[in-house]
Amino acid sequence: MPKEKDAEEKVSEKTQKKSGGKGLLVVIIMLLLAIIAAGAVLVVFKKGPAAIVQQPFVDSMVQSGSPMQPGGSFASKEDPGPIQTYPAFLVNLADPGGNRYLKLTLALELSRDKNFPNEITAKEPRIKDIIISVLTSKTYDEVSTFQGKISLKQEMMRRLNAIMSNGRITDVYITEFIVQ
Repeated sequence: MPKEKDAEEKVSEKTQKKSGGKGLLVVIIMLLLAIIAAGAVLVVFKKGPAAIVQQPFVDSMVQSGSPMQPGGSFASKEDPGPIQTYPAFLVNLADPGGNRYLKLTLALELSRDKNFPNEITAKEPRIKDIIISVLTSKTYDEVSTFQGKISLKQEMMRRLNAIMSNGRITDVYITEFIVQ
């Protein structure tokens, strides 16, 4: 009997040592993960929100004529052209079932050509038709993100400039954007 008790004591000691070692290993891993997470948070807060935006994305915005500059700041246009505003557009999005609506108000910045405002007025029905066509061709997923709104503005500007002969639209400003 004493041999059995000694054997049982040795087994229980080994089990305690093994489980104690595993517990220590788990604690060490948890501490390392906490340190890594704290370091990541520190890096993000130290560099600011602009560090989260990927540089190629910012570069593409600058090349596309967006006023955003590297570092997340916006460039001011030295001599903006005249602005043509439009009342709100209320359209169905192209989602299956047609149960989402988009209310969008926008303004177009025009180049400084003398006859261009007259051309804009003369082509207003075509301009509104193009805007409505672009908006109704989009799904919620395509317009709900920041990149989606930039793409939407670029597509409208490209399609509108295709019908212009005297000047060009230099920017599209979304002044109201509501999806329901």
